[in-house]
Amino acid sequence: MVWFDKFESYTHKHSLGFSLMHPPHPYHKFLNNVFDDIVSGAFHFDWLMAGTLFCFWIRLMMMFSLTETFGPLIKIMIAMIIDMGVFFTIWIIQLIAFSCVGILMFGKLKQYSGLYTATLMLFETSMGAWDLTIYDPYGDKKWIGQGFHVIFIILNLLMLLNLVIAIMSDTYGFFVDEKLGLYFSGVIEAMPVYKTDKRYGALISAIPPFNLIVTLLIPFFLGTTDENKLIKLNSAVCKVFYFPIAFITTIVFTAFNLALWPLATLYSLIHKAFIFINKPCCKSFCEFVGFLVFGLPLMFIAIFPDCWRFFIGCYDENI
Repeated sequence: MVWFDKFESYTHKHSLGFSLMHPPHPYHKFLNNVFDDIVSGAFHFDWLMAGTLFCFWIRLMMMFSLTETFGPLIKIMIAMIIDMGVFFTIWIIQLIAFSCVGILMFGKLKQYSGLYTATLMLFETSMGAWDLTIYDPYGDKKWIGQGFHVIFIILNLLMLLNLVIAIMSDTYGFFVDEKLGLYFSGVIEAMPVYKTDKRYGALISAIPPFNLIVTLLIPFFLGTTDENKLIKLNSAVCKVFYFPIAFITTIVFTAFNLALWPLATLYSLIHKAFIFINKPCCKSFCEFVGFLVFGLPLMFIAIFPDCWRFFIGCYDENI
């Protein structure tokens, strides 16, 4: 929705469109306004595109989850992420707890001037970036602050770090022997997502630009209360929307048949000629002449019934 709203506003917003055309083309105006807003910081369209791209890659990974090679590993990763969520909850609680204690004990230091700065500093400490000299302003009592910091380092780097490694190892060890079961469970979970609805599946089955027509059909779907009529309406709409795909594939099928017909004809003639050469008799000669006179035209004529059967087969739900 944000994408369409911005596209509409950018194409109607005044712009020179890079001065490429006069009057500027709507696409040029759109791109010019996008760049202007990114530079000025009014709206980061590049962030929106980055988020959309990220969702596309996540969707690709979810599609890989239906394969036997990647599916079990992705399921294990999801289980680890859930375990990591529990761990991070505990970790954030202890991080905030140490921050609150540090603010009360060492509040005159700028590193403990607020909850955000204290939590950020302790987070950097947990990642391995610490500086014990920040407690030097306390003079002889700086050892208290250093001791406090060392306790935090030991708790995070030694205990919690090893804990998260142990959690992930335990999760991997639990699921690694169930790879085949994880694969089938992923397939079973995904089946309802990819299975079309017999009543409303047509609303999401149309390809662009025919999907714009779907909005006109929504009142008919909502106004049909009889389930049998709704199923028939959905089936009819699906067949209509599928017609462009069936028609285009049939044309491609016909074109390949016509392109391969001379090769098939040549192969058949050579085959019949070899039969006559190897077994020269009246029967083989008659077969060769009969194929030359009747077989070649029939092969050409048979292309069109084959194409019709292919088109009808595109709508066969039992295949």
